[in-house]
Amino acid sequence: MNYSNVDWVIGGDFNEVRNQDERKNYVFIERRANMFSNFIDSRHLIEIPLLGKRFTRISDDGSKFSKLDRFLVSESFLNSWGDISVTSLDRRTSDHCPIILKDMNKDFGPKPFKIFDLWLECIDVELVIVDAWNKEIKGSRCDCVFRNKMKNVKEALREWSKHRYSNLDVELDTWKKTVENLEIKAEQNTLTDTVREEWLNARVKWLSKEKEKEKAEMLRQKARLNCIAEGDDNTSSFHSTIRRKNNSSNIRGLNLNGKWEEKPTVIKEEVHKYFSHIFENKQTTIPDFESLNSLHFNTLDPTDVLMLEAPNHESELWNAIKDCEPSKAGLDRMASI
Repeated sequence: MNYSNVDWVIGGDFNEVRNQDERKNYVFIERRANMFSNFIDSRHLIEIPLLGKRFTRISDDGSKFSKLDRFLVSESFLNSWGDISVTSLDRRTSDHCPIILKDMNKDFGPKPFKIFDLWLECIDVELVIVDAWNKEIKGSRCDCVFRNKMKNVKEALREWSKHRYSNLDVELDTWKKTVENLEIKAEQNTLTDTVREEWLNARVKWLSKEKEKEKAEMLRQKARLNCIAEGDDNTSSFHSTIRRKNNSSNIRGLNLNGKWEEKPTVIKEEVHKYFSHIFENKQTTIPDFESLNSLHFNTLDPTDVLMLEAPNHESELWNAIKDCEPSKAGLDRMASI
């Protein structure tokens, strides 16, 4: 793995776990788990989350459970593919559940309305938003008018962004393809000094374009990395972080009544039911004034009330304490104050 620049996918039964939660009714050996985790980290591998089930190996008597089967991939593999996931299948004759690595491209409908912070620094973006918002909308219902206004703003920003940053992406792809083509030629034949210089210049321009402020800032926001160490500003780490967050946060499917469902329509319906149940209006009894008057609350004694409402004589009391001798006359004077 250290001496080959290829994408790696390692999958199967590793016969080891990474933490105590991956075993049930087993003796957990922390030293072995640390060795396994250190191997994964040292090789810069990424584990794809398991969906559907928590464990992949069940003992014959059904008393012991472990997660022994998994897929580990390199960062380059994660960047090359889309939304990949690992799903466990039904266990039949074996004591292990088969697992499958697959590319999932689910369409959950329109994406949420997002905006890059970098856009707000542009002078013309405010005019784009104002013009889109002021477009005439036909309709009487306020919610429909607001929805259509937001649609207009979203469409206007999409077109503005495409026109504003399309040249940047085109130039980036052009230099990248030039570098890749020259690298392929270098593997087959010895390059001349002129071609080698062209290759190095193309690579410098490609990397400089990727590190430009606009591109880098958008990648930072996508990856949600606010603090980047000086000298560690490379887009591969941003893309890897974005892929990891997508793989960990996206809903691939739901386990409904023991059946794994991956259809977007079913997932959206179940999520809607779940939150509707949480936020549904519950019947509550609002107390009236008569019931409040019948309640008895603890109150202060009238003497305590007078003491709290009396003027502040703290300074006068302190002067009396300093002047008084520990005698009956002094105590009487303090009591009078």
